[in-house]
Amino acid sequence: MKLPGGTANMKTIWRPGLLKLVAALIVAGAALAAALVFQEQTKSLTLVIYLFLVGGATIILVLSRLARVLPAARELGRLLPGTARKLDEVEQFRLIARHLTLSSSSELDLHHHLRPLVREIAASRLARHHGVSLDREPAQAQAIIGNGQLWALVRPDREPPEDRQARGWSKAELEQLLQELEEL
Repeated sequence: MKLPGGTANMKTIWRPGLLKLVAALIVAGAALAAALVFQEQTKSLTLVIYLFLVGGATIILVLSRLARVLPAARELGRLLPGTARKLDEVEQFRLIARHLTLSSSSELDLHHHLRPLVREIAASRLARHHGVSLDREPAQAQAIIGNGQLWALVRPDREPPEDRQARGWSKAELEQLLQELEEL
């Protein structure tokens, strides 16, 4: 920040921590000068200690500057490659809505976008409520689910559609799927 006369604001230049650090360096410099004047035998040791103090002060300055410039740790985690960020509820809702829209437009989209989501939900409900694995016990899973829209979509042997342009499921078929999934 600039003051009216064009000079920098002293608060922005001399932060309290920086002021303490500079004061410590001045005291250390004065101690070094006194040691050099009064102790001829320990000049090299005194210089080494002073260099360690100046190096430590420099590291502290650099780290404090980086802490002010870099984003907070939780924000930094999102920037790292390979870090999976959990979808919040709104993003999950949008993703499901998009899958439903795609599923009504083509059978291929139904198979590749909605099917994995519905399979995950169905497999979880089968395991939790009935102790049945959708993939390892398909006959038992079918007996529980029935032969409706849900089974047609989640059955383990379902192949991708041959006709990539085939119409997806209608709104009524998707509503039936949802009803069966809720009943499961």
